Amino acid sequence: SKMSSYSNCPYNYRRLYIDKIAPKPRHFFAIGHSCHETFEAFYARPYQSNLKDLRQMFEENWHSEGYRDAEEEAEYKKNGWEWIKNYYHKYIDGQYKQAWDIELYFQLPIGNDYVVIGYIDRLEKNDDGTFTILDYKTDPKLRTQEEVDDDMQLTFYYWAMRELGIDVSALSLEFLCFNERVVTHRKPEDIQPFLDLVNTLVGEMAEKERLYNEIPEDDPNREAKGNELFPAKINHYCGGCDHLIGCPREQEIRTEYADYVMNLESEEEPLVEPDIEELEEDKQKQ
Repeated sequence: SKMSSYSNCPYNYRRLYIDKIAPKPRHFFAIGHSCHETFEAFYARPYQSNLKDLRQMFEENWHSEGYRDAEEEAEYKKNGWEWIKNYYHKYIDGQYKQAWDIELYFQLPIGNDYVVIGYIDRLEKNDDGTFTILDYKTDPKLRTQEEVDDDMQLTFYYWAMRELGIDVSALSLEFLCFNERVVTHRKPEDIQPFLDLVNTLVGEMAEKERLYNEIPEDDPNREAKGNELFPAKINHYCGGCDHLIGCPREQEIRTEYADYVMNLESEEEPLVEPDIEELEEDKQKQ
C-alpha cells in the first residue's frame, strides 16, 4: 500500500506515512470493510451458506463509521447488500468453490534489503492444481482490461505467491458495484521488471524521506520544501483524499478535474473516466 500510495500521489504518501496524519473515517472505507468481511465470513465456512445466512453475515460485519448521516448510511447499506446478493447469484450459487485460503497474510524480503507485507482476499485452487487470486473492489469505477493488466499490486501478489511456492495462473478483480470481474494473468518474465521497479521506487522513497527529515522543524519553508520533495499528483482518488484541503493542487482538483475524480464531496459521481495522465499532458500543452 505504501508503494501504491507513493505512486498515486507522493504528497498524500508524505502526509500519511511520514507526517503520520491518521486517516479519517470515510464511507468508502466503511462499505469496503463491510463487504470484505462479509465474504471473509462466508468463505471461512467449509460449505456454501444460503442467502439468508449471508445476509446475517452482512449485518454482523456492517461498519457504521464515516457516513455523513443515517440516511447516507442506509443508502449505502441497501446498495452494499444488493452488490453482495447479486455477486452471490452470479458467481457463487450453482458454481460454489470452497476457498483454499482467505485473508492470506505474507511477509517477504524483496529487492535490496526491503520487506513487504500483504494480504490476499481469497485464493482458489483450480482443477489443474494452479491457483486464482481474487481481490474484492468496491470502487465506483470499473477498470478497463488494460488497467488491470498493468496493475502493479496484482503483479506484487503474483510474485509473492511464487515466492511461497504457489503457482498462480489467474488474478481477478471482483468489482462488486458492477457485479463484474476482470481477469488478468502474469508470467514469470514479468517478475524481474517488477523487482527493478520496486528497487527504484523504494530507494527513491527512502532518499526523499531522508532529505525531508533533515529539514529543521522550525524552518518556515519546511512545508514548501516537503511539497517539492513529495509533489501532489492528480489521480482518480483525489476526491476522497484526507489531505485535499490544503493540497497544493486543491483548486485544480475542485475545478478543472472535478468531473474526473471519485468521491469528491458535493459533486456528482463522474459519468466518464478519461485518463488523468492524458488530461495532465493536454493541460501542459496549453
